Amino acid sequence: MSRLDKILAHNKSWARDLKSKDPLYFEDMAKGQEPEYLWIGCSDSRVEASRLTGLTQGNLFVHRNIANIFYPNDNNMSAVLQFSIEVLKVKKVIVCGHYGCGGVKAALDGGAPVHVDAWVSPIREVIRQHQEELDAIKDETAKWDRLVELNTYAQVEKVKEFPSVVTATHDITIHACVYSIADGILKEITH
Repeated sequence: MSRLDKILAHNKSWARDLKSKDPLYFEDMAKGQEPEYLWIGCSDSRVEASRLTGLTQGNLFVHRNIANIFYPNDNNMSAVLQFSIEVLKVKKVIVCGHYGCGGVKAALDGGAPVHVDAWVSPIREVIRQHQEELDAIKDETAKWDRLVELNTYAQVEKVKEFPSVVTATHDITIHACVYSIADGILKEITH
């Protein structure tokens, strides 16, 4: 059995189990979504937003990319944010970085493949803005961790300035969070 065959078999088992516990589960899901949260996080396969937050299917609208970067001129990201605010009426936006982020490390160290390097270039601006603070951190892992936090704050600030957020007709709160892969803890961070 190929890897994909195993995935497809697991999916059938998962769907069958859910339906046996709640016969209307998929019928209810098909009616639409009303998530309270938008999650802007990293694509890292170890950071599963629904799983680590404990939110069930339909409660978390998710956008992921390398290093949880918010590019206002990225049509995909802009469409996700606009749709979540204006159509789904999400009330909370969580921008979540994670310690050990390879995208942040690529910006810190340089030498990433060309498309990755271009994608993480905004993090180099964060490095420039906080150069003195980062240079004072001698432990490389601690410096990397701090840059993860600073990058997350920087993305939150960009989200706050997005037109759909600024002109929203309902209250929205925006949270900066960081997830630790090493211990599974998600925490809100503040400046």
